[in-house]
Amino acid sequence: MQRLIASSTANMNNRLHLGLSLLLTLGLRPVRESVSLGGTIPTFIVIWTLLLAFRMIYNLWIYPSYLSPLRHLPGPKDHHFLFGQTLKQFQSGSPNEPFVSWMKKWPDAQMLRYSSLFGSEAILITGLETYKEILTDKGYSFVKPAVYEKLIRPIVGKGIVFSHGDEHRAQRKFLSRKFFLSCVYLSAYNMLIYKKKK
Repeated sequence: MQRLIASSTANMNNRLHLGLSLLLTLGLRPVRESVSLGGTIPTFIVIWTLLLAFRMIYNLWIYPSYLSPLRHLPGPKDHHFLFGQTLKQFQSGSPNEPFVSWMKKWPDAQMLRYSSLFGSEAILITGLETYKEILTDKGYSFVKPAVYEKLIRPIVGKGIVFSHGDEHRAQRKFLSRKFFLSCVYLSAYNMLIYKKKK
């Protein structure tokens, strides 16, 4: 029993020694010497501020300009570094005015890239072929933005609009029967008969 206690005490001392040497190697003082914590907290705040500033610079300038896979797409470049094109959207009389002007400026582009809030990138789909590819051919490869889902889901519910994967396939299969051409013709015919009866 004493051997077990002695070996566990020696093991604990080795761990403590390893931890203290690791702290000294990293340039930090052991807890016994820095009871006041006078230098540790300001150092932490400075390091945290520098990391936050680097992350902001990376997200707002470095990634969108040099590393983004979307950087080669056409689109407006005159955006605010923090608010993107959102300011222009609010300043123009209509919320869709910037999009319409971009589509007129780049009529042959299938997709346009623009900057949104806090440097996030957004894509405006302008070509019919691209719409077809996104909505039918590769519909399950694209995920709807979580922001829009949080905004719109309380209004329209989950349904087919915001379901994903197998759940979406099942709902689409169930609803597709109602949109066959024969069903649409029959619905239109029934509506005409109903109007004539009145």
